[in-house]
Amino acid sequence: MVKVLVVEDDLHIQHLIKFNLELEGLSVLQAFSSEEALDKIYEQPFDLVLLNHGLTYKDGNSLYDEIRRDFLLPILFLTRKKPYDNQVNGVQLKDDYYIVEPFNPLELIQRVKGLLQRYHIVFSETLTIGQLKICKKDQMVFVKNHLILLPHKEFQILFKLASYPGKTFTRMQLIKQIWGTDYQGDERTIDVHIKRLRKRFKQWSDEFVIVTVRGMGYRLEAKRYE
Repeated sequence: MVKVLVVEDDLHIQHLIKFNLELEGLSVLQAFSSEEALDKIYEQPFDLVLLNHGLTYKDGNSLYDEIRRDFLLPILFLTRKKPYDNQVNGVQLKDDYYIVEPFNPLELIQRVKGLLQRYHIVFSETLTIGQLKICKKDQMVFVKNHLILLPHKEFQILFKLASYPGKTFTRMQLIKQIWGTDYQGDERTIDVHIKRLRKRFKQWSDEFVIVTVRGMGYRLEAKRYE
């Protein structure tokens, strides 16, 4: 199930958003401050954050910067400003990345769906890249109709990389999002799991490869598309 974090200090708006998104089958968690939001983001993975641009105790720009240091998840701003006034650190936001309050619930749902699709996150929790198909609910992977069953951590790593093809993840980002912030082991455990994934999918390297980005981490690159 797609998981959304709503960061909003207005209780009425929180309830309105939660009610409408849950009707669409999304899992919604709430945070009423920047501190609470960061705690939840580091505790568990989210697919999207709805962020009030004008939080009372810490503005949305500051929280946006803190989230972006470690996470690549999409962020949709809630704002009361006029469209041409919506900027993050001096950069004008594209229309898809903010919604002006008061908003129509249908417009909110459309923006959320559009942003999730842009980040290759789908409501069916099934990713398809060329002949690669990954089913999150059943934790099954198909390549050219061949079923590959993976250990849980390997599946999570593959699903995360395939959710953002072409995006580079650092080892620490993968550790935090898959093992959790309390993990005390060596971050090089990621290298071991990546090596195993490469070995399992070696014969299908014409479909996708997991690339090492020297000094940074890993990314998944699709070789061809249907």
